[in-house]
This record gives sequence, C-alpha cells and structure tokens, in this order.
Amino acid sequence: MTAAPATTAPLNAAAAAAATQQDGAGVFQVDNVDSEVEHPATPAAAAPAPAVTAREALRHSFTVGLSGGGATVFSVATMMWLHTIITYQQRHGTKFGETCKILWRQGGPRRFYRGVLPSLASAPLCRFGDTLSNELAMVWFHGQQQRSSSGGVNGTRISGGRGDRVDTKLPVWVATFLGSMGAAAFHAVVVPLDTYKVIMQVDGKEGLAVMKRRIATRGPVAVYDGALAFAGGSLMGHYPWYLTYNLLEQSLPRTAKGEGRSRRARSAFIGAAASIVSAAASNAFRVLKVYRQSHDRPDGLSYAKSIKQIIKKDGGGTRGVLGVFGRGLGGRVAASALQGLVFNMIWQEMAAWSNDER
Repeated sequence: MTAAPATTAPLNAAAAAAATQQDGAGVFQVDNVDSEVEHPATPAAAAPAPAVTAREALRHSFTVGLSGGGATVFSVATMMWLHTIITYQQRHGTKFGETCKILWRQGGPRRFYRGVLPSLASAPLCRFGDTLSNELAMVWFHGQQQRSSSGGVNGTRISGGRGDRVDTKLPVWVATFLGSMGAAAFHAVVVPLDTYKVIMQVDGKEGLAVMKRRIATRGPVAVYDGALAFAGGSLMGHYPWYLTYNLLEQSLPRTAKGEGRSRRARSAFIGAAASIVSAAASNAFRVLKVYRQSHDRPDGLSYAKSIKQIIKKDGGGTRGVLGVFGRGLGGRVAASALQGLVFNMIWQEMAAWSNDER
C-alpha cells in the first residue's frame, strides 16, 4: 500500500528555547522553533542554530515514524476494499468494473477484505519505516528539521553527543534518496506478510492453500517471491512521494498557529500530490510484484517470464508493454490520492498530539 505528515513535530523542547545574546556589536536573537516570525539579527552575523543531540534527533524521528504507522491503520481499515480491487487488476489485467463484479460473485463484501489481517500488520510497519527513514534523513543529512505548518524550524543542528555540532546539509533530493534507501531495506522485513496478503487478495479464501502448496514445493523461500520487485517498488514509491512532500513542505506558504482548517487543507493537498506522483512512478514494479507473488506455478516464475506473460495477455507489442506499466494505474492513482490526503492529515495531527504529550 502505497503509499504517506504534511508536517513534522518540533524537536526536543531543549532545542526550542529562544535565546538572546549580547556582544559588542549589538544584540542578535535565535528564533524560537515554534514561532512563525523570523527575527533578523541586528548585526550581520547570525547566531548558530540550537544544537540537538543525535539521540534527540533519533527519538524525534522514531516518534514521527510511530505517528505515521498509526495513521496507516486507519487508512487500511477504510481503503482495503479498493486496494483488493487494484491488486486483482494488477494480477489479471481486468477493468475496474469487471473486477468489482468478479470479486462480488466470489464472496460478496467479505471478498474485498481478504488479506486484511496481514495488511494491518505489514502496512503500518512499512509506513513506520518510511516515515522514520525520511525524517531521520532530513534531520541528519539535510541538516534541518522542516518547519511545520503549525510551527517548527529550519536549520536545526545535530550534535555528535559531546557538544560538537555537525552541520551536514546535503541537497533535499540527496537526503530524500538516502531516506528512501533506508525505507526500501526496512521493507524487506515484511515481504512474507505482503506475499500472503497479495495471495489472499487475488485468490480469496483459497489463498492459504496456495501459500501452503508453494512452501511445501519450494520451502520458505517461496514467501519471498517478488522480493526484488517489492524493493524496487518501495524505492520508486518512497522516493517520489517524499521528494514531492519535502519540496512542497518547504515551498508552500505555511499557516499560522491556530488556523487548523487551513493547515489541514495544506496537509491534504501535499499528501494527495505526493501520492499521485508516487503511484505513477512505481506502478510497473507493483504489477510485477503482484504477478510473481500470486502466480499459480508451485515451482516459481522468473521476472522475464512474468513480463512476457503480461505483455502477451495484454495484446502484445506496445499495448502489451503498456500493460506492464498501466495495469490498475487509474484506480491506484485515485486510491493513492485519497489515501495520501487522509493519511497526511491524520499523521500531522498525531505527530502534533504526541509532541504536546511529551
């Protein structure tokens, strides 16, 4: 599930204290990180940003990751039916309406929620890894915590633990890519759960028997079918999502404190935009992943054969190639936009709440 806070919670309160210092040339001020008003220094030189220890940065990123995972639980519970339709489309190349009819005939409303338990386990874990990796990369490698729409600061420095400041500031696209690499590695943990979920979505109540036959034939390695496509899809889904998110978060006008409606609208727009870009960029990997995970050959199916079969079934030639990239894309873009919109608003509110509780 691909799929995305529009904001990040402020760092440790110790880094948020406003400081005013006096020297021979005049007064210069370090802004409070929760203030939306920037106070220029009186002299030409500006005060250094307050230091934050690596432990504080990790704790902050972990909290944001938990908020992201928690928000995904709600997303799975409300959007599972739509993702089942899309997964079935990606496997068989059917149209949206046709898929709905097929699934309904196979078991009514319950059929659309086959695989909900592994999805409730795997999706929050993946999103936790996504949000943790991105937040940590932005704080550590970009040298700053993004200013949130309800308050925050740019230019937060990370302390190495003994008072030495580390002011690493890579371009946002580089920092985001490093975070995406970490997220893709984290996703490897949930491949077996994802495989089981996909089989249940495609095969319905027969999914468990299909899974058992594969394991009996090939051993535990069978649950890692599609792992490379899963990793590629994770990278190609995570990087465009968070690059779009990070760029929009830094460039769009921010709302003042107390403007909850405007803040949530901003969050919704960022989440929807990031999800549309991510869905379009990663769909081919998702199609291959689903095809390999749900194939009906107990002895396995290579990626090359998977691609050939998809191209052949979708009409061959250019039309068949487009099938690799386009199966279920329309529904996935719509679902990702809606899911990203809802997820981003919930993530922001949970992150803000968890910060207030600390």
